[in-house]
Amino acid sequence: MMYQWKLEQRAKRYRLKYPLIRKYVCAKLRIGWTPELISGRLKKEDPDNYICHESIYQYIYIEAPELIEHLPRKHAKRRIKRPYRTKQHRISNRVSIEDRSLEADLRLACGHWESDSIVSSDRQSGLNVLAERKSRLTHISFIENKTADLTHNTIVKRLKKHPSELRKTITYDNGSENAGRKGTEGFKIVQLLVNK
Repeated sequence: MMYQWKLEQRAKRYRLKYPLIRKYVCAKLRIGWTPELISGRLKKEDPDNYICHESIYQYIYIEAPELIEHLPRKHAKRRIKRPYRTKQHRISNRVSIEDRSLEADLRLACGHWESDSIVSSDRQSGLNVLAERKSRLTHISFIENKTADLTHNTIVKRLKKHPSELRKTITYDNGSENAGRKGTEGFKIVQLLVNK
């Protein structure tokens, strides 16, 4: 009961309760300042009346939605901050990197590859990078989306061009683009375990 009351009171509180600060924030927003810039300037010029940028955003979205148009990104609603990786995907029949052969680990022979993906800012398209450990031969391929199937097909297409003696093992990370991997045609899968 008390918890619910506190939640309601917290929702009702004013974000910018002092009229002088509220007026300052509104004026600066209208001339193109961001909440982060306003907050930083207040902290420097008037530490006693400092207000964090998050409070300014809450004020705008809850109490003064007419100011949204003055934000650099004019979203009608605030986006919920949550991690991009919500579900941990696993590679089946994986082998720990600690069990990687000495030949691969010390780069004594060619044929041991590492694969990693670099994603773009939209978190959709990206690059797949394949690097041979001993020779440092590197293949970089554009991938339209970071799905496991597309990444798998890109790797197979690249490595089919090499003779089988140069296709011994491949090391993946725990990324979702490697989920459901059962094997990459003639390779022993060695997985890099990032979190132990």
